[in-house]
This record gives sequence, C-alpha cells and structure tokens, in this order.
Amino acid sequence: MTDKNKKVYHKQNQDSQHHKCGFFNSMFTSYKPKRNTGYALLCVIVPVIGLVLYFSKRKNEHKTALLCAKYALVGLIFNIVLYAVMLLASDFIINRAVDEALSAFLYSAHPRF
Repeated sequence: MTDKNKKVYHKQNQDSQHHKCGFFNSMFTSYKPKRNTGYALLCVIVPVIGLVLYFSKRKNEHKTALLCAKYALVGLIFNIVLYAVMLLASDFIINRAVDEALSAFLYSAHPRF
C-alpha cells in the first residue's frame, strides 16, 4: 500500500469507529433543523415585517430569509383577496341598506291611495 492509500484507509477506518460511538451520533447525525413557524405566521399576518426580516437575514440565514419572503408574498396575496371580499361585501350591505331606507322614506312621504 502506498502512503496515500494508507491515509485513506486509516481515515475510513477512523470514521467508521466514530459512527459506532453514541456521542458522535447524538451530537452530529441527529441534528434537526429548527422550525420557523413563528416567522411564517408573522409574515403571513403582517407582510411588511416579512420583507424587513428577509432583508435583515438574507446574508446570514439564507433559508430563513427565503421562508420570510415566501410567506410575506403569500400574506400579501391573502390580504389583497380578503380586502376585496370585504369591500364587495360592505358595498353590497351598504347599497341594500340605502335602497331600503330610501324606498321606505319615499313611500312614507308620498303615500299612494
């Protein structure tokens, strides 16, 4: 075996011994990424905060920044749809109330015999 092969064999053997150790497995292989549900919820409710979080975290925490931007866009679309539905509903309710009040006023002011 050449020196290069010995180093590779020794490194592979060393890695396989570390994987058998519980300390190594518990410290490195069982790492789970943190959940960002708080950021996601905040960005959906207030999309402006999502954009601010995106620009503040885009260099250091790239995945969190993309999550904030994505949910800010979802929140913006949701808020626009919600605003449109509320606008149409209020327009319908106000028009109906004005029509009823106007017709009641006209018929009470000039009764027809």
